[in-house]
Amino acid sequence: MRLLNTSTLTLHYFPADPPPYAILSHTWGDQEVTFQEWLAKDRDQAIQMKSGFLKVESFCGKAAEAGYQWAWADTCCIDKSSSAELSESINSMFRWYRSSCACFVYLSDVSDNRIALDSEFAQSRWFTRGWTLQELIAPATVIFYSRDWLHMGTKGDHYRIISYITGIGKRSLLRFQQDRSVSIASRMSWASKRQTTRLEDTAYCLMGIVGVNMPLLYGEGHKAFQRLQEEIMKVSDDQSLLAWTPLEPSPAPDDDARDQICHGYRGVLAETPQQFSPNIRNRRPAAGFHYWRTPYMMTNKGLQIKLPLVPSASHSSTVFHAILDCTTREPSSPDYTVLHGVGVPLVCVSDDGTQFGRVEGWPLRTFDFSRRRTEGLIRQIYIRQHAGLQPWVPAHLLFRRARNDELASSSRSVSGQSVGEVDDPHCEVVRAVTVEVLVLCGVYAFCGCVERLVGGVGLAGEASTKQRRIFEDFRGRSAKEEGPLARYAVL
Repeated sequence: MRLLNTSTLTLHYFPADPPPYAILSHTWGDQEVTFQEWLAKDRDQAIQMKSGFLKVESFCGKAAEAGYQWAWADTCCIDKSSSAELSESINSMFRWYRSSCACFVYLSDVSDNRIALDSEFAQSRWFTRGWTLQELIAPATVIFYSRDWLHMGTKGDHYRIISYITGIGKRSLLRFQQDRSVSIASRMSWASKRQTTRLEDTAYCLMGIVGVNMPLLYGEGHKAFQRLQEEIMKVSDDQSLLAWTPLEPSPAPDDDARDQICHGYRGVLAETPQQFSPNIRNRRPAAGFHYWRTPYMMTNKGLQIKLPLVPSASHSSTVFHAILDCTTREPSSPDYTVLHGVGVPLVCVSDDGTQFGRVEGWPLRTFDFSRRRTEGLIRQIYIRQHAGLQPWVPAHLLFRRARNDELASSSRSVSGQSVGEVDDPHCEVVRAVTVEVLVLCGVYAFCGCVERLVGGVGLAGEASTKQRRIFEDFRGRSAKEEGPLARYAVL
């Protein structure tokens, strides 16, 4: 770890056990001074005129006034030209901030020292950046300064307004611990409204907060956040990691509605912290559901996990809600005396009933289940992460069952032929003769991978453009291919 001498502004390297030091937190500007430039500052007066240099110089002055001989700033204390040093530094960042004697926060966009919800302090860019999240919660002492280095107090002085701005509770804000006292979902939600310059940093800036380390692979894009979640699974059994919500969820399915459509499926892991929205911020490990908590892990078939599966009334043979070992509280119960289990919507994607995918677009649901009612529903399953893994899609995923009143109102057959039935032990018989009865359920996503097929099902009556395009696609494929698609009869 390199540290700045606050009197001489020279850099010194400490391989282990650094002396007490102050640390700087800030948002980057256009004239930051790099490690190489800092070494050359005495030979180049232009470097000393940069706003970034003046910022670090003023920080060292304030640290010296507070009695600190050593200080650290990310701009000039890390050699970012070395990928190895950069990776080591980012993996050590949370520990460095936690080990500091004091963190000096410089708010370059705040011109006064007024603290209020309508003040510049509350609107500061510092509260919107990804990297500053750990810089807020890791140090025990955080001191705020305005643009002109006016003292603005500490996070202990202003924890109420800071908690309101950030959504972080008092306990985590003042005494954050990397343990189960705060769920993974809650920690993710803290970053849901923060941004980073590089996409990968969305994941990397959370490593210390969730207690993991991993190599940096700039260029991997969204995969960085997936890797972060997989690393969390290796060290934590907190199932709230799976309690994320789609950014644009479909209307919540109604168990009494028989026409709720399952539009395909997606991976079990979230794509971004934004999916851990404030409505699941308070999720925490449940006290009464530990009896089904067993080790789980990511495999080449998906996430292997044991969970209670509650069948959906509208798709009893295909769609389930997996009850996670975490809870959400009743809004009228701030002390968490009224708790609800959290259910993730899953669709079965295999004949043997062991492989599932998360239903595309469906939100989480809450359940009130006793231990007695859930024990009999526990199953070991695989929840897929990559949609490309499916070898086929059962026919019962493509259509829903027709209601009796629909069948009664649709008595005619297609082209004089009766409609075939599905020979599938997991499937309810589909007898569809009109567009109103035949409901497509994301079939366009499964072209080329259908094995268990419906014979004799046709398209009649008024059809939407999308429905006709889907059927025409199948008709064309059936004419060219042998095997499963060739057996798909489109009349």
